[in-house]
Amino acid sequence: MSVTLQPPNVQEEFRTQRDVVRRRFDALRRKLRGHLLVTGLTWTWGLALALAVVSLAVDLPLRLSTAIRVTLVPIAIVGLLVVAHRRLWLPLLAKLDDLDLAVLLERRLPGIGQRVANVLQLPRLIEGQPQASPAMVRAAVAEHADALARTDLASVLDDTRRRKLAAALAVSVLATIAFCLVWPQTAETWARRWLLGSSVRWPQDTYLSVIGLGDDQVMRVPRGESLTVQVDAEPNFRQVGQGWQLGGRAERLVVSGQQPPASQIPAQLSIQYETTAGTSRRGNFTRYEGSRFRYELPPVEEPLEFTVTGGDDWLGPVRVEPIDRPAIENLKIVAIHTAHGRKEELTLADIDGQLRFLPDTQLMLSVTGDMPLEGAEIVAKSGPAPVLTQQDDRTYVARWQMAETLAWEITLVGRDGRLSSKPYYLSIGLLEDREPRVSIRSSGVGRRITPRARVPLTLRVLDDFGVMAAAVELEQSILNIEQPETTTHRVDLEMPPDNPSGATLTEWDAKTTLAVTQFDLKPGMMLRIRGTAMDNCARGSQTGASRWLTFQIVTPEELFYEILMRQREQRAKFRAALEHSESQLEALDTLAVTQKMAGVLRTHQVVARQVWQIAARLDATLEETTLNDLGSPQARELLQTAIITPMRTLYEETMSRQRTVLSNVTVNGRIDEGRLAEARGLQSETVEEMREILQQMAQWESFVDVLNQVRQIMNLQQDVLDSTEKLRERKTQDLFDD
Repeated sequence: MSVTLQPPNVQEEFRTQRDVVRRRFDALRRKLRGHLLVTGLTWTWGLALALAVVSLAVDLPLRLSTAIRVTLVPIAIVGLLVVAHRRLWLPLLAKLDDLDLAVLLERRLPGIGQRVANVLQLPRLIEGQPQASPAMVRAAVAEHADALARTDLASVLDDTRRRKLAAALAVSVLATIAFCLVWPQTAETWARRWLLGSSVRWPQDTYLSVIGLGDDQVMRVPRGESLTVQVDAEPNFRQVGQGWQLGGRAERLVVSGQQPPASQIPAQLSIQYETTAGTSRRGNFTRYEGSRFRYELPPVEEPLEFTVTGGDDWLGPVRVEPIDRPAIENLKIVAIHTAHGRKEELTLADIDGQLRFLPDTQLMLSVTGDMPLEGAEIVAKSGPAPVLTQQDDRTYVARWQMAETLAWEITLVGRDGRLSSKPYYLSIGLLEDREPRVSIRSSGVGRRITPRARVPLTLRVLDDFGVMAAAVELEQSILNIEQPETTTHRVDLEMPPDNPSGATLTEWDAKTTLAVTQFDLKPGMMLRIRGTAMDNCARGSQTGASRWLTFQIVTPEELFYEILMRQREQRAKFRAALEHSESQLEALDTLAVTQKMAGVLRTHQVVARQVWQIAARLDATLEETTLNDLGSPQARELLQTAIITPMRTLYEETMSRQRTVLSNVTVNGRIDEGRLAEARGLQSETVEEMREILQQMAQWESFVDVLNQVRQIMNLQQDVLDSTEKLRERKTQDLFDD
């Protein structure tokens, strides 16, 4: 018996069976994706958490540098992405159709894959032109569908493992959240260091800072000078954002926290550096003040680097670059004097001592450095100092008006490294324009002069800035019973022709001869003479005067008699010198031993010196006689030609030759008879010349006496004539009166 099946009913039955299988597979697929999601998340999160824990565990003790962290983070991210791609991304994106899912199930439940394939694919055999028996297909599909219905497909998934993974994932997430809540600063610091690449530091017990290290993280020091590295173990932090930044380090250091970190002073700090020869050296700092340490490096000629360690902190390498200190290349002072408006410029080469300027002088100081400058400053030891204003990158200028003595220190600050120059000391004194200094002296005359005298005067005038005029002032006094009568006169001196205004004449020697006959002087008067000068002071002309020269006016006869007495005194001295010369002649005649020669030579030198002095004093009396117009020209000429000139000739010729011969009489301890005979001859010649001069002196005195007697007779005759004339006039007047 056979049964005929209707294809539409069979197809509907097959569709129902396939839908049941597909719905079960959809549920299984969703559950499988949940398993894969939990597994992938667990793998990915676990790896990320493991990397974070490892980085935290390594970074806390080792405090990895930013460069190392920036290098490790990409490697960790790549590994994390690989795990996430393989464990999470690819499984979740897999299509997992029914047959693929059947193949997966076949691994856990053998035969289940074939049943799924039969239920899903056998109905295709009767579609269209049937290729198999529908009954057999229906029976097979029904059999396999019933077998699948009795099979627990979800048993292939390990729900216990999934729950454990989910629990572990939840616990790790909660632990991470709890860690961030309990230690937020640690979590934030880790995130900033590893995720943001920040240089923020983990909290430390000690923080070190190099004093003088700028933001450019390079120490610029003077070349060729020793470097003292100073480190502060209790530095000051500067708040930046939510952290605290510490300067004076080779790299930027920021510590997170609400309060500035506290630093503990370490027991010891050490430094390590390399010398210019390439050798590495290590040393220990010395604690000198509170929390500060210092270490002195040898003179730095070439760049070097050093690192500092102490406590749980370290810094470096710090680069040290030697640079030259700025120096004054040129210093110029421009002065405009208020007196004449003349400009004076002084450079650094001209300043070899203290500068001095007049009050109210306008001054300009120009300072030029040998490199670009950041600034320049004048520091005054007392009082305010002018401000240096910048003209260009190397020149600074200051202007002021001279009012007091100044003592300054000029300091330059270089642009590169902001190094200060060594101070340059500048002193500027206040120049007081003193009044002219005048000195006067007379020559050729004594303090007693006649009314006809001519007085040679020499004036020396000194002034700070220039002599304008000079003069000679005279003051004559007559002693009366009640009070002296004084009359003054002024004689202006002619300025040198090359300096008519006297503006630049600061030193002047003026010579003039003053004839007193023009002032109607009488014997018994007192005459005082002084020199005066006027300068061109900026604050008005000043006048200076010399001391007074005092002269007494006497009659020609009185002064001439006084001069004659001095000449007689010199004649007496010359007579004594002649006697010594005659004794020398006798000594030479009896000279037999060399020991007496030294005494003979000394006596000759004494006599020669006396002759020279007598000639000089007679010459002075002749000059005084001439200037006072005493005696006659014939008498003065006779004194010169008959006495003074022969006396000088005697000294310069005969006595000079005699001195030479006497010095050579003794040869090898024995007396040379030839030279001794020559000495005797010269000595005889000397005695004869001295006798002749002495005779001329006596004749000249007699001649003067005769002249004086004649003059006295003439004066008596004149007096008698004057008396007779006065008597005649008186008698005539009496006759007319009667």
